[in-house]
Amino acid sequence: MYSLPGINETLLNKLNELIKNKKYRFTKIYPVVMIDIKFFMDNYDRLMSKKINLESLIKNYRIHVKKEEIKFESKPTPYNAINQYPSFEHYSSQITVEKTKENMMDLWKLLEINVPQETPQNWRKSVAKQ
Repeated sequence: MYSLPGINETLLNKLNELIKNKKYRFTKIYPVVMIDIKFFMDNYDRLMSKKINLESLIKNYRIHVKKEEIKFESKPTPYNAINQYPSFEHYSSQITVEKTKENMMDLWKLLEINVPQETPQNWRKSVAKQ
């Protein structure tokens, strides 16, 4: 939902402006990251069971964004311009898809179904054979 390029950057600039104009006693404030409520709904079980560490995911997202910004500075192409503003959902989906695959493999083992060693597209064929 928040994939409009620069929304996180705009919010971060606004936060920094608010902090600069006030006298707060914060020792450290992490950059603002917009996270869609759908992310929490889709990943509730994994977040509660600590299979997804939200704080680490956010930190890794910020590292990813910084790398994309550096890439754009060194090679300012339209593609790199867009990539420097990924949404949190887009970044996290790459991580959570791997977790989903791991969870699916665990379920298959629990149900004593032969676990396919190939791509998810082949999983249906493997199950149909059993």
